[in-house]
Amino acid sequence: MEKENEEKKPVFKKFCVDGKVLGRWVKEESVTEYDERGNEIHYKNSDGNESWYEYEYWENGKIKKEICYAPM
Repeated sequence: MEKENEEKKPVFKKFCVDGKVLGRWVKEESVTEYDERGNEIHYKNSDGNESWYEYEYWENGKIKKEICYAPM
């Protein structure tokens, strides 16, 4: 199951090209994926941030442990 996050407002990003500081308005885009129980399992945005989640459950179906993996 995949859902898109709320639309984000544009932000002004500065960057350097050949020693010159330039800027531009950009809108961050992101995607969040959920499992069949509605728990987040994957997140990625246009800035390159990404994370994955795994869950362990009790017999009654409630989350026992949430494990998050994210690059460092």
